[in-house]
Amino acid sequence: MEQANIVLKNINHYFGDKQVLYDLNLNVPHGLIYGLLGPSGCGKTTTVKIMAGILEAASGSVQVLGEAMPKLSLMNRLGYMAQSDALYTNLTADENLEFFASLYGFKKKKQRKK
Repeated sequence: MEQANIVLKNINHYFGDKQVLYDLNLNVPHGLIYGLLGPSGCGKTTTVKIMAGILEAASGSVQVLGEAMPKLSLMNRLGYMAQSDALYTNLTADENLEFFASLYGFKKKKQRKK
């Protein structure tokens, strides 16, 4: 039996004093596609950002493809399509690219190369 591609165990996350994820557990087996459905503000985007390594959970563990997240080398193998409001309209295209490259820890030289 193949291991799950995504495993979240007892994930908790806060924005300030407000807890937005409560002991979340999720296993996504190899070869299956899952969708997260729910009303605005229920934690879907936060959960996906934690899976992708963009956010760190306050507690719990995340494994993607058998490796603990966040891990830059693994993040480079994943795709993440943000919501439509993910680009900042008050920034130029170059500034948006620099901002998102910095989220992945790219130094200026590597940002230009990528």
